[in-house]
Amino acid sequence: MVVYPSSGEGQGVVVDGGGGALGVAAEGDRSDVRVPEVAWHATAPPSGTWLRVTDTGAGRIEIWSTGFDLLGEASVGLNPDRQGVLRAQSLPPAGGIRLRYRGPDDLFPPKPDTTR
Repeated sequence: MVVYPSSGEGQGVVVDGGGGALGVAAEGDRSDVRVPEVAWHATAPPSGTWLRVTDTGAGRIEIWSTGFDLLGEASVGLNPDRQGVLRAQSLPPAGGIRLRYRGPDDLFPPKPDTTR
């Protein structure tokens, strides 16, 4: 599954706060995105653990401990040219992660222009 903001593409992302709504929770220059499916390489870290995220290209990210131990992977279509700071937190119980982004509205790739 590749995760995109809700725009009719892919599965969408789940807004924190429950209710099953699709989209990105944004406040000012901050975005929280829940990624429910993570392929952990071993036991998932405890809930609330801060994590690092790197792009591997082709709509995938790698998830690392703060000490740079590779912990898992997920399919997320992020903008490789984003300008802000991206970090993540593990979710209970061995669920996914919450991406925490601070920066301009450029976490996801621009939507294609369909007005032509």
